[in-house]
Amino acid sequence: TRSSCVMPTVKLSLAACAPAQPGPDRMLSYAYPVPPEVTFDLRRGEALSPAQEDALLAPVRVLYLGEHHTEPRSHAFQRETIARLAAAGRPVQVALEMFPPTADAALEDWREGRIDELTFLERSDWYTAWGFPWAVYRDLFLLFRERHIPVHGVNATRAERDAVRADKAADLPEDVRALLGTLDATV
Repeated sequence: TRSSCVMPTVKLSLAACAPAQPGPDRMLSYAYPVPPEVTFDLRRGEALSPAQEDALLAPVRVLYLGEHHTEPRSHAFQRETIARLAAAGRPVQVALEMFPPTADAALEDWREGRIDELTFLERSDWYTAWGFPWAVYRDLFLLFRERHIPVHGVNATRAERDAVRADKAADLPEDVRALLGTLDATV
């Protein structure tokens, strides 16, 4: 789930949220005007200071950071959050749903500075595995390299996803079938 989050705060990059007009087919919604680059606590209906945001993150062990793939502000927020956690001495590892585990060697070589950008893009199979513009993600990946943050691919391969979609789990490698267990595709 690309946009799930374990904490009840949302970093919004919107200038304001406009209320929907109530009508026979629409419920009244509530809107909070939120300035760009502000973390907003939806439970309390208020913006959080950096100290309040840090306090919310202090007990968090697993944090899911969502994104809009082509939105640079999403990636700037990810970078800022990861950098703050690392600067606070928190052990940080990043799991990327954009890559399968087969990209881990390229991710490690990138993180350790053993390969340049072009080689990383080729070896990680960036444009086939992911396909979104490198320029949007570049600063985030530079952070991984600068801070030596371990990064892991956690997505299924395209062949694995296709086999599951086609309800052909028998076509999957045995180790992958063992991880999946019994699939119920009757839903």
